[in-house]
Amino acid sequence: MGLLAFASQIPLLAQENAPVTVETAPPAAEPKPAKEDPAEPIPRLGLKWKSGGGWQSTHEDYVKRAKEGKVNLVFFGDSITQWWDWQDFKKRYGSLNGVNFGIGGDKTQNLLWRVQNGEMEGITPKLAVVLIGTNNLGDDPADKIAAGIKKIVASIQEKSPTTKILLLGIFPRGWNANEVKWYQSKIEKINDESAKLDDGKNVRFADLGPKMLEADGTLSRKIFKDGLHLSGDGYARWAEAMQPLIDEMMGLPKVETAP
Repeated sequence: MGLLAFASQIPLLAQENAPVTVETAPPAAEPKPAKEDPAEPIPRLGLKWKSGGGWQSTHEDYVKRAKEGKVNLVFFGDSITQWWDWQDFKKRYGSLNGVNFGIGGDKTQNLLWRVQNGEMEGITPKLAVVLIGTNNLGDDPADKIAAGIKKIVASIQEKSPTTKILLLGIFPRGWNANEVKWYQSKIEKINDESAKLDDGKNVRFADLGPKMLEADGTLSRKIFKDGLHLSGDGYARWAEAMQPLIDEMMGLPKVETAP
């Protein structure tokens, strides 16, 4: 083969020996988790606390306590309820066979699941106090949150028709005046819907928010230690504000006070 003929073959040889490029489809994006419905029961299985234990084990402890019976008063809620100092809670409600079934971080859909899956089995309390919804505020529209709260009330009634329910309005929250104002507009819509569940007898609604604020309408760090969770003074204010309703709904004797 002449030099020119050989040279003419070089591009062809180069093409024959070139690596084959195989086109592949781009990797599929991981599907986003479906948005949770505040009115559909959803557990938080697998969630662990840094301090040990977890959501599921806490729920199982509550189910075990419920099965033991002798519960006349039950509190359902999130961390605002759960973090009530046990000694103070026992002092106030121990004689009423009161239990605290709050779990930090719970939304309406999580509490709904707990009510429907064991925490009302074995007990027929005279009264259930419900405070839930603040953890939904950043994710869900007001009407959906209100629907979740309504479903919780209905589920408690279904599990124990004789149990009366004291439904509390979502407490005010926020680090500063602007945050408090932003949250409050949404909280008011939810509370207005929840108030419609009050039948004057078996379900009572109470918006204690104004009583948790100062006289000028501001949120005190002495009451809300981080703009959301309560201090000892905050729990005392909460307890005192709702005690007349607890007395009334549980049929407790009135305590005579000195003039």
